[in-house]
Amino acid sequence: MSLNLANEVAIEPNRAVALYEHLNVLNIYLYPPQITEVVINQPLQVLTERESGWKQHKVKSLTLEYCQRLSKLIATYSGQKLDAVHPILSATLPDGERVQIAIPPVTQVGKISITIRKPSKSVFTLDEYQRQGYFSQQSHVDGSQNETDAQLLAFKQDGNIAAFLKLAIKLRKNIIVSGATGSGKTTFLRSLLQQVPDSERLITIENVDELQLYNTHSNTVSLFYSAGNHGVANITQKQLLEASLRMKPGRVFVAELIRGDEAFYFLRNINS
Repeated sequence: MSLNLANEVAIEPNRAVALYEHLNVLNIYLYPPQITEVVINQPLQVLTERESGWKQHKVKSLTLEYCQRLSKLIATYSGQKLDAVHPILSATLPDGERVQIAIPPVTQVGKISITIRKPSKSVFTLDEYQRQGYFSQQSHVDGSQNETDAQLLAFKQDGNIAAFLKLAIKLRKNIIVSGATGSGKTTFLRSLLQQVPDSERLITIENVDELQLYNTHSNTVSLFYSAGNHGVANITQKQLLEASLRMKPGRVFVAELIRGDEAFYFLRNINS
């Protein structure tokens, strides 16, 4: 064995040990099998997801410094860069959990987004899926109008656009807000966002901090790209779209679809 290879073999366990030690603060959330997602949107707070939905936990030791250190340890363990020039990271933790990290400048100053997705340890046969009722709810798509679509169209035909939009949001329909510069698109979008339940996890992708969902919803991540790619981090809107899909979003809001390829990517993945 060469000296360099021997050093790499020795360093790898040390990286894992350092990471394990720093993850101790989160073990209470990582170990329970009923918890499937562990996310950090801001210091002093952890959110966990289980079958019943999201739950918020206050953690005094989860300081900004802790989040920065944890992010750096994950980057080191995975052999990747994580800094202002490379502010997005996807990696796998020692026990197989998938992690997605975003730091400034693509997040707000003072906030680090960490999303940990726990792998399922269960393997079911098709018969077990059948017995547990996974196949009990089916929808047949034949191009005909279903009951909810009929209700939406009825609201629209009656001119009750407020009811139309409220139901469309409740049904998780895709909505595009289009208008001229200065026509009030952002203000109108904020009105739509008021109809989204606080129980959902929301990701926004913007050029500037306009939507400010963190003021009205408790489980949000705001991601930012620089117009014309002139920022420190040359992160595109498409890269943020890719990252957002690994953050367990309930809904993704894009303030502005700039180019055709990004619009196509968004529309292709919006229902994934």
